[in-house]
Amino acid sequence: MIATRILLFFMFIVAGAPGIQAQSSGENAIAAAVAARQYQFEVTMVRPSKGGQRTMTGGYTLKLAHDTLSCDLPYMGRVYQASMNSDDAGIKFRSTQFEYNSADRKKGGWNITIKPKDQRNVGAMNLTVFDDGSATLDVTSNDRQPISYSGHVSPIHK
Repeated sequence: MIATRILLFFMFIVAGAPGIQAQSSGENAIAAAVAARQYQFEVTMVRPSKGGQRTMTGGYTLKLAHDTLSCDLPYMGRVYQASMNSDDAGIKFRSTQFEYNSADRKKGGWNITIKPKDQRNVGAMNLTVFDDGSATLDVTSNDRQPISYSGHVSPIHK
């Protein structure tokens, strides 16, 4: 009876080991992507300052490819200074001039601050990346209400 329980216990441990290793390699891929500045944040949920959260399915992203930042995010909220350009409906830009600071979080993951220098509308982007790849992005703007996004980060393969 005890031998059977011990055998079942070891079988359970051995059966779970590949899943633990796969999760670990996924976390290592996220860590390597953040360190190399080669990652993409994909939006799955939007939380405007006022109103409820909304699920997104449209492939909205924030991509960092070492020295180039590409942003295509939806925007819902109050705009204080209207634009005559209909392309300004979301937060869309490409920048090679930005400040980038990354710091390790105490409970794992990273706090990343991005400040585009060549975009008049975007003040700061604060990306919090967790070890499992889930992430939140808070965007403050000079002429709009702040907005938050939830999603996940994945490596960009060259």
